[in-house]
Amino acid sequence: SSSGGLSQDMAERVSGIKLPKHDVPTSSATDTSENTSEPEPDMSESDLDPAYVRHLKRELERMTYKNTHLNAQLKRQIKLNEQLQLQAEQEEEYLTNKLMKRLTVLKHEKEDLARQVEMEEEMITNKLTKKLEKVKQEKVNLENLLEQEQEYIVNKLQKQLSAVLDEKRALENQLRDNTSTILQTLQEHLEQWRVHSSETGQLPPSPRIALSPSPAPTLSPRSSALLLLPSNDLDHENSDVQRTHLLVNHLAQEIDKLGEQQEQYRRDCEKQQEENERLREELGRLQLDNSGLLHRIAREREIREAAQSEKARLETERELDSERAFNSASSRSTPASSPMLTATMAPALSPRLIMPAPLLS
Repeated sequence: SSSGGLSQDMAERVSGIKLPKHDVPTSSATDTSENTSEPEPDMSESDLDPAYVRHLKRELERMTYKNTHLNAQLKRQIKLNEQLQLQAEQEEEYLTNKLMKRLTVLKHEKEDLARQVEMEEEMITNKLTKKLEKVKQEKVNLENLLEQEQEYIVNKLQKQLSAVLDEKRALENQLRDNTSTILQTLQEHLEQWRVHSSETGQLPPSPRIALSPSPAPTLSPRSSALLLLPSNDLDHENSDVQRTHLLVNHLAQEIDKLGEQQEQYRRDCEKQQEENERLREELGRLQLDNSGLLHRIAREREIREAAQSEKARLETERELDSERAFNSASSRSTPASSPMLTATMAPALSPRLIMPAPLLS
């Protein structure tokens, strides 16, 4: 703007000067040599005003100096522009190298993450596989154990039931045999006593006891001893009565003993039933444990499926992150022009400074 003002001021000054008789030819500001135009033939140097000539020489010197100054300034600006361009290229190369290094680091990190995820996935898969195999083996072992226990319990219950039934039948047979033996012995003894009493006429005959026929029993040693006592002695009626009382007492004791044995066997049967109930409860508990193991296996399968889906999601996120990082690095590889570089650039020179306006009359 200052150069333009100087050119305008100079043009105004030149236009305000009046030539005496003839017009002065114009000269170009870009040519620093002498004027090529020559005065007309009829004009001589003596006709020009010396003051005007001096003024023109001063203007010519000033314009020459200004032209030299502007040329030097232009060279400096060109050199500065070249330096700035070289600096921008170096900065761009530095940014490119930096982004390439960053991209290489990101690729290495991506590969490391991929290897790490693969190792973790393999470890989790192996762990879940081993756990599943262990649970399956435990299930098979429990099923085998349950089958063995069931078979053992069934066999034990069958044996106990068979033993109880055999004991019951044996007790019933023994009770029936003992009862028949006792009743038959009583009947025989009473018959003898009635016959003896009827012969002597001292005691009334006792009524006959009707008994169902039964096979001849085997008498106990004590009953046999009582029956083998001499019964033909009619003088010892009191001894016979005493023997009868003793035999009845013995039979009552035998019956009580058989009742106690029957009660003991009944209690044993109740204990066996309680044991059977306990074994059934144990069987139900084992079945519940088996059901719990089945639920546990299903839960482990769900956990494995969830781990596989989480792994797929992580791989997808890792690929997306890598793609975003690569796109971001690619977009930053061509940086925009810096405001500081734009501000330091030299402004464009005005054509009026390079080529001043010609002198006007």
